[in-house]
Amino acid sequence: MNKIKLSAVTSSTKSFNSIINRLSAQGSYHEVLLAHTLMLNSNTPPDSYTFPSLLKACTALNLFSLGLSIHQQIILRGFSSDSYTASSLINFYAKFGHTENARKVFDKTPSRDVVPWTAIIGCYCRGGDVENAFSTYNEMRCDGVEPSPVTFLCLLSGPLGIAHVQALHGCVVLYGFESDIALGNSLLNSYSKCGSIEEARAQGKLDLGKVVHGQILRCGHNGLVDQGLSIFQSMARDFGVQPEVEHHACIVDLLCRAGRVEQAYNFYKGNFSEPSVDVLSMLLDACRANNKLELCDVIAQDVITLRPASAGNYVQIAHCYASMSRWNDVGKALTEMRFLGLRKLPGWSFIDLQDPTSPAAFLRLLFHDCQVQGCDASILLETGAPRGHSEMVAGKNFGIRKRETIEQIKYILEAECPGQVSCADIIALAAKESVALSGGPNIQIPLGRKDSTTCSRRAADTHLPSPDITVDKLLKIFMSKGLNMEESVAILGGHTLGGGHCMNIVGRLYNRQRNDQINPGFEALLRFHCPTKFPLTNLTVVPNDKTPLTFDNQYFRDVLIGKGLFTIDSSISRDPRTSPIVRKFAADVNYFFHVFSSAFVKLSSANVLTKGKGEVRRKCNQVN
Repeated sequence: MNKIKLSAVTSSTKSFNSIINRLSAQGSYHEVLLAHTLMLNSNTPPDSYTFPSLLKACTALNLFSLGLSIHQQIILRGFSSDSYTASSLINFYAKFGHTENARKVFDKTPSRDVVPWTAIIGCYCRGGDVENAFSTYNEMRCDGVEPSPVTFLCLLSGPLGIAHVQALHGCVVLYGFESDIALGNSLLNSYSKCGSIEEARAQGKLDLGKVVHGQILRCGHNGLVDQGLSIFQSMARDFGVQPEVEHHACIVDLLCRAGRVEQAYNFYKGNFSEPSVDVLSMLLDACRANNKLELCDVIAQDVITLRPASAGNYVQIAHCYASMSRWNDVGKALTEMRFLGLRKLPGWSFIDLQDPTSPAAFLRLLFHDCQVQGCDASILLETGAPRGHSEMVAGKNFGIRKRETIEQIKYILEAECPGQVSCADIIALAAKESVALSGGPNIQIPLGRKDSTTCSRRAADTHLPSPDITVDKLLKIFMSKGLNMEESVAILGGHTLGGGHCMNIVGRLYNRQRNDQINPGFEALLRFHCPTKFPLTNLTVVPNDKTPLTFDNQYFRDVLIGKGLFTIDSSISRDPRTSPIVRKFAADVNYFFHVFSSAFVKLSSANVLTKGKGEVRRKCNQVN
């Protein structure tokens, strides 16, 4: 899915739901969240058909905090009683191990058909609580609700004994589901786990080859190498099924994921009668991940022999050599590709499609870089840089992300136009594109920044603002960089993207000053996310506002009603100098965009290195 197609969607809930549900069915969960962002941005209200796909995306991407925000939307919009929405909430909480919360959602669902019943049964099975799962199944039957094939699939997913499996097999036959392929496969798997091979053979009408294929894949993704190999060996020995090409490819993948690359290559050589470029590409990636130099050369030659006219293969080989810092070989691969007249078709992608929280991360990366020595990419330098110490060690830089993505972009640019684009410019461009892709203004910024040769942890600790900074100090910092008062407040509007860590919030929550105003309901939500003054982990993230993936003026609206995340958020809404600006931004999003654009250009141009100062680094994390 690309941005053009999404932008063309008519502003109707049904149209957005059609795209969101299709993307969810394809497993394109990042794009699901992007579509939801555009939906909110166009003021199109979600409905009961929207939320299940959103919760499924949060579950797949491990975005628990965002899922909680979606649960809030479900309650506020009155969809808690919907059967499918409730089931999605149950599955969401079950995935994250919150069985009690899942049960609360189930108990509060007024109209319970087979869908929420199946969801809560699956919740217990995921947690290994077979007793409660079967007890709930009996409750469902007493309530007059008949099970579906999915109900039995959930029950069979738990840790069962042979008696349980036989009982469920009887129920499957009783309800006429014995011809269901998925159920038959699950029964076969359960019998095999119990060591009852004869019972498994009784299910012989099933496609055992597909079952084994799925089992080996599961083992590979869970690191169960020996178990996967054992299943593969049992195909012919116990079930009389001869392995096919896809089974052999699964074993190569299984061994590669475990780092056993030589064994995988030997297996490939001994079991593939016809060479396979796809499998060799898999092995080449494994060589790169495990630093297998000699084997990389052998496989690279095999790939080129099989498909000499593919530019993509040369690029993959170059990437493999680059990961091992074999730069001469990188040059040889790319030179040979160009000598043969091959050219890789230009690709395109959006950074935020890989991770919906990327825009917030890139924006924070730019702000934290520019606040220390100026916008010079000093934040990317590692410990050991000449005359300095890594700024990433500074406590105020906790949680900074996407430095590795900037490095990847730099690597691609260096291959095409070496020594031309600085890391500082890449950071600025990534941040400005992130704002635009999240629904904000398309800001035009000057380029030509150079990279610094120094960095300073002490300067980062000194110059980066803290969450409890006063309005006076905040204005002083930004005005020293050429911003006026309106622009200084607008820069804080960048908090509309992303969230904050508990370590930066608990001081305000549990040691609040008398004049710090906070909405009671919002305070309760923050305490739910950050339940102790000394958080067990600093990784808990609380959304800055209710649209954390959209660049809008929601931050200022929330600040005015006491729902700002940090102390400074509350302060700017009360200070007589800044409160009128906050109200103006909250009322007029276009005016906020205009002022933010001006502030962004000034901040990203502050204290930059140009002409004879600085350098264009070849690698962003080290000086030349």
